Amino acid sequence: MTRLFIVLIAVLVGVWGITDASARPYKPGEFSSEPILAQLQKQVGARDVPIEDFCRKPSSSPCRESGLTRFRAALDELRKGRKRKIRILKLGDSHIASDFISGYVRHELQEAFGVGGRGLMHADQRWGYGGRKLERAERPWKRTRVVDSGGPGHPFGVFGIALKALKPKVFIDYRVLPDDTELEVHYKVGPGVPGFVVLMEGKVVGHLSAKSSISATQIDRLPLPPRTRPGRIRIRAKGRGATIYGVGFERSTPGVVLSSIGPVGADAKVYLQLEPKSFRKSLKASQPDLVILMVGGNDALKVRKKWKSLDTVVDDHRILIDLLRDAVPQADILLMSPMDAGRRQGKKVVSKALLQEMRAAQNRIAREKGTAFWDTYTAMGGEGAIQRWVSAKVMSRDLVHPRKRAADLLGKLLADAIIAWYER
Repeated sequence: MTRLFIVLIAVLVGVWGITDASARPYKPGEFSSEPILAQLQKQVGARDVPIEDFCRKPSSSPCRESGLTRFRAALDELRKGRKRKIRILKLGDSHIASDFISGYVRHELQEAFGVGGRGLMHADQRWGYGGRKLERAERPWKRTRVVDSGGPGHPFGVFGIALKALKPKVFIDYRVLPDDTELEVHYKVGPGVPGFVVLMEGKVVGHLSAKSSISATQIDRLPLPPRTRPGRIRIRAKGRGATIYGVGFERSTPGVVLSSIGPVGADAKVYLQLEPKSFRKSLKASQPDLVILMVGGNDALKVRKKWKSLDTVVDDHRILIDLLRDAVPQADILLMSPMDAGRRQGKKVVSKALLQEMRAAQNRIAREKGTAFWDTYTAMGGEGAIQRWVSAKVMSRDLVHPRKRAADLLGKLLADAIIAWYER
């Protein structure tokens, strides 16, 4: 009987690929259900907090253009039947590095406005978190990040990470879905730099040439052949030194595309440390209608450790907003406050210092710069919220990062706030 059972399992594995990540079915609803999130919201005391949409010219009266006027116009066009994409670029820190929070925002906004595609992600985004990469052998690739020592100043596109091939024919696999119609790749070109070949199910679908007289960032888009089931895209290096920064997937259908970029340890300054030409080129190529900035937690950390002053991190925010407006003038900006985060004080969990000060500073910056603002800290429940979230066992051991259910709730609160703002 035991032997028969083993044989049966082997047959099932061979037929359905149970142990193969590539055979895992795509489930659009891989999120906590609304009743579960409603129960959690009540348990932790989370609140529905509206978006504050400040005037672009604070001194003008009446206000003729708010921080989200252009984003509203884009959504109006989509609602009126114009076949267009609404592209949202979310730049943040480790809270969204695994597509947490962002994933639920994408899910809910696409339900409301249509599915335009999964959007951009850094080249090493893993399937187990963000639903992108299937596999990569570690040794044949060298990974460099902007947050690592020596990372600032190097080209990473908008992604903050680079993967460099250490030998020819090494590859990375990404999951491709039946409705994906276009692949976008951000990579390095320059003298002597090898490119990539792109394959789907073993067949070549395109070549990415890296030949160039100067070192630069290149963005290529490839049409994808139709398919009826999930599969895999393989991006294979043509030689040693081929370097990739990020990839993206879109559909031919109108709707929302939400790209989520979150280097671990990022603060506002990190995005200013990306090599400017590469950053701006990737940023422009993403064509955002809205840029969401979710930084502040690591800024507050650096102030607590006396590595920086609060005035310095406030200036970093101002400079970053100015940079974004210069690079993508068509995009509106939504600034999010940092989450509440905890530290143990005896048997209690209390909020880390300076989070409220950082939140208040970001609100002032939003007013001053005429962006929108959403108060994540208050949405979590305000002062003392972190104790309730920890007691509900939805925070990681570090008392800083949300687990999946908590991240889904935060994503739902933000998405609901955006939809309520639009309908209002």
